[in-house]
Amino acid sequence: MKEILASILGVVVGALVTWLTQRYYRRLDVIYMLHAEFLAERMSKVRDDVFRLVPEIHGVPFPVLGTRIEDSARLNCLWELLGFYHRVAILTRNKEVRMDLVPDLFGDTFVWWYTNLFQDQLKKTEWAVEDDIHWLWAWMSKHEYERGVDYRARWQRWNGRAERELAVILKKKS
Repeated sequence: MKEILASILGVVVGALVTWLTQRYYRRLDVIYMLHAEFLAERMSKVRDDVFRLVPEIHGVPFPVLGTRIEDSARLNCLWELLGFYHRVAILTRNKEVRMDLVPDLFGDTFVWWYTNLFQDQLKKTEWAVEDDIHWLWAWMSKHEYERGVDYRARWQRWNGRAERELAVILKKKS
């Protein structure tokens, strides 16, 4: 009887270890696939196109952008960038990625886009993406502060850089 119980326990422990290991590596795969997409030429072009739009669209609520930009197809890059960060938020919230790597891989650029476009322009849109983007910001901020002094300083540097760069962009516009 003891042998049977020991065998069953061994099978259960083995299955649990296998499941945990596979889950760990799946989360790694997902975060690295997102990062590869983020670094790919296509997404680099998307970010560059949105960056060029910033002086024109800064401060304009997202729901009315189509009425302010003559060629609304120019906004496709913005929607693609927003969609990317929406996926990052959903996967992070559902713990489908290595959570500790999210700020390391996406934090500095997410802070830039959030501070300079998403934060105010997504408010009161009643779009599903609004809640998820704001959640990602709050989660990253809390996560970085909980990680310690070095990470808090890094978070503050990212925010400061975003604000300084926006000031330069808007100054050039005027």
